Amino acid sequence: MSMDSLAESVCGICNVRLYKRDLRHVPLSKIPSIELLKIHPDLHSMIQKNQEINSVNSNDSNVQSTMNNQSFTCINGMFFYGAGLYKTVDRKKRSLIHCDVCTECWSALTKEKIPKFSATNKVWMGDIPKQLQGLTIPEQRLIALYRHNSCIVKLQSPFH
Repeated sequence: MSMDSLAESVCGICNVRLYKRDLRHVPLSKIPSIELLKIHPDLHSMIQKNQEINSVNSNDSNVQSTMNNQSFTCINGMFFYGAGLYKTVDRKKRSLIHCDVCTECWSALTKEKIPKFSATNKVWMGDIPKQLQGLTIPEQRLIALYRHNSCIVKLQSPFH
């Protein structure tokens, strides 16, 4: 077993970490039903207003991209996780953006549905502020918006 077969990467749509062999590495222009990844209006309020906006030339179209120290990137109003995006240059010296897409997101987009765990499905909460990274468990529980005081686990027999 080689090290390449153990290499991992992140889906640019749902941010799940998988083996690279289980991800499709495709240009943004080849993702089916990509318009479904447009940012939901509720997310606009969560995305910081003071982000630095860079223009990136991709496939002869002007792509608005917010690339700074955030974990996400907005390209043409569509939400992607930065860890799943790659910039390359083709033979004609054009900048191309490729995205790693997991099979679950790919199959949802080919069926013209929003992927279940994509940020456009309103499951994105935002990046954790630097001040709150590295908190202990009691500190996290102390400032949590919701507090869980019980957990119910349903066990099923494999013989049913």
